[in-house]
Amino acid sequence: MFGASKQSEILLELVRSANVVDNQTLDNAISIAQRLNLPLERALMQSGSFSEESMRPLLAAKQMVENNTIRLDTAINAIRLAQHDDIDFHQALKKLMSVHQKTLVTPSMNNDLTDLLMQAQLINQDQFGRAMQKSLQTKILIGRVLVITGDITSSLFGSALQAVLLIREKAIERGVAIDALRLAQQKNICLEQALFEMGSFKTPAVGSLKLSELMRMSGLISESELAECLEIELFKNKPFGQVLREQGLATDELLENAMMLQGSVAGGELKAYQAAEAMRLIAKENMLLQNAINSVMQRSRSQEELRLGELLIESCVLTREAVETTVTAAVTNNVKIGKMLLDAGLITKSMLHRALRCQSLLKYGVVSKDQAVKIMSSCKQKEQTLDQAITGLGLAAPTRMQWSWV
Repeated sequence: MFGASKQSEILLELVRSANVVDNQTLDNAISIAQRLNLPLERALMQSGSFSEESMRPLLAAKQMVENNTIRLDTAINAIRLAQHDDIDFHQALKKLMSVHQKTLVTPSMNNDLTDLLMQAQLINQDQFGRAMQKSLQTKILIGRVLVITGDITSSLFGSALQAVLLIREKAIERGVAIDALRLAQQKNICLEQALFEMGSFKTPAVGSLKLSELMRMSGLISESELAECLEIELFKNKPFGQVLREQGLATDELLENAMMLQGSVAGGELKAYQAAEAMRLIAKENMLLQNAINSVMQRSRSQEELRLGELLIESCVLTREAVETTVTAAVTNNVKIGKMLLDAGLITKSMLHRALRCQSLLKYGVVSKDQAVKIMSSCKQKEQTLDQAITGLGLAAPTRMQWSWV
């Protein structure tokens, strides 16, 4: 949703996109503004989220956007950088301009993303037209505008971006991508699950941790920031690392450390979850790379292997007696173990699917053994979906690594 006036609209988007407050706090401030007929900045201060001093950078950014001194997306990135580096807004703006690299590519309004969404009948021509006008006015890429206006959900936006990426990598055909997006929208599932159910999913190689996944797993970027950066990468033809720098989300030093950690994961020296924890320590506690690695290695179990039956036992989904009387020791295939438990009536199909997805994450090193047990315990005790359990534990797990069940 965009605000009623251009001024409130700009401030709303600055606050929302720069992640200076959580969504609930922002929604409360919007409610206060509407109820008391206050400007949004006064409502934010009245809610206790901002002082006059902390509001000043946002108002300065809003003024510069209103005067066409800078673009809205530039203002958002400068606010992010100011928060990240704990510097003044104007210093952040100057620093941002020094790292920003111009591109000769002008993103087309009608691109692979909008083509897929329209061909899958997930948006219509009128929605596309309105989003195109808003994108031209705000300089925000059209995919993000479609999310802001409520024409598509953030999860569908992420799925559509992944579909574009897979098509470009020649991993799936366009027709398959369109069918998968329709299924994802109908069942409210991710693209990878839709492809899996269609029999078109290709399992990734172990150790293939992307920079985007490492940044998300480490909690250094949010899901919305990940999607925003991916859209820029795809349609402005910029490396993901450069996009992170220009968005004020990472420094050169952090990106260099990320590259080293990715290499350690690819080489089998670190698990993906260990690399993510090391990234957190480097970014949040200013640790040196080797010190961060040593720290996470000391806390890790020496043995991280855990078969499906043991996962279900340790998480108290099933008792050891129930599993051992149903499954013989000779059976090691997770799908076969799951089928035996299912046929015996010991587990529901939905709980089995959660366990198989969780075990896949463990196989790829996305979660530790302890984390996998906690995830399944939450699924059982709190009757949560796998995604709810992962989020509830403060974790982030790449969806493409949840579907290798063998």
